[in-house]
Amino acid sequence: MKAISDRYTVEEAAALAVRAGVDILLYCHEIGKVAAAFEFLCAEAARDPAIRARIEESYRRVTELKRRYLNSFTGVDENEIASRLEGLNHRELLNEVV
Repeated sequence: MKAISDRYTVEEAAALAVRAGVDILLYCHEIGKVAAAFEFLCAEAARDPAIRARIEESYRRVTELKRRYLNSFTGVDENEIASRLEGLNHRELLNEVV
């Protein structure tokens, strides 16, 4: 929302949203902001155990909703996600998506 982007940087807004309990952040048509928020949250999760726990909690909540409402969603084992994220080159992924 413009009211948020006029007042906070992408990083500040992402941090405030995650700390407030927001599970999903939406960025319309602005891949640069998506990348900035994602990279910031990855760094924060590595630095701050409370942020990492909060992000993991969101992941579990979103996954449970998908399981409940999307019959074909089987999910991914949490250990597999952790190992993939640890070895992930975020810039390479971003380039692949774009």
